[in-house]
Amino acid sequence: NSTGSANSFYGSNAGSANTTGTANTFSGYFSGLNSTTGTGDNFSGYQSGYNNTTGNYNIFSGFQAGYYNTTGSKNSYIGYLSGPNFLANGGDSQNVFIGYDVGVIGSNQLAIGYGRSSTPLIAGDFAANTVTINGTLTVYGFANLSDRRIKENIVPLPNALDGVGKLNGVYYNFKKDPDGIRPRGRQIGVIAQDVEKVYPELVSTTRDGLKAVDYPKLTAVLIEAVKELKSENAELKIKNLEMATWREKVDAALRLSALERDVAKVAKR
Repeated sequence: NSTGSANSFYGSNAGSANTTGTANTFSGYFSGLNSTTGTGDNFSGYQSGYNNTTGNYNIFSGFQAGYYNTTGSKNSYIGYLSGPNFLANGGDSQNVFIGYDVGVIGSNQLAIGYGRSSTPLIAGDFAANTVTINGTLTVYGFANLSDRRIKENIVPLPNALDGVGKLNGVYYNFKKDPDGIRPRGRQIGVIAQDVEKVYPELVSTTRDGLKAVDYPKLTAVLIEAVKELKSENAELKIKNLEMATWREKVDAALRLSALERDVAKVAKR
């Protein structure tokens, strides 16, 4: 240590390479061993942050948590072996990984799960503001923010019934995947590529290139389709009533004509 200040190092060789790093806390055998100028880092656990050199503002907690991080900054890795597992990814930054041996490649990533996988139970991309749940989600009391006061350019969905007519509800089974996280058994739903042709706003693409459908928003389309169908049914009822009235008038006229003919025959006699 040369000019570094406000540091707390606990454990054999913890922070032993620090030179100018400031406001760091390393706790554990060889914790932050190679950190030189890193600032604001908090490493806790055996060899946590072991290869960190200049990475700043990281939080690594657990046995070898953040072990391969070198220059990456603003990461939070919590769990045994959590974080990237190759030095080649030591510069990845702004990630949040939680769980035993959890970590994915890249920056601005969220991963929560158990075991090394490219598709953890919960995955996210902070840059794209997306979250993927690789499993079945059960929610109680969930509501989407939908107040009129925070919306603008509000227009009705046109031709919803025609749009719904182009979609297909299907039965299907997921193909087996290496991680075994896709639901088993027969499923019910729609095909994202079909929906995208009609309502591209309801379809997104994951970082793996797979299409996903926003099923809750599809409800708005179904509501308008039902309203259009109801309107068509009401018009049909009016036309049927008019047709029935016309038929009654025709029948009455035919009966009157027949009666007049009968009277004329009697008069001739």
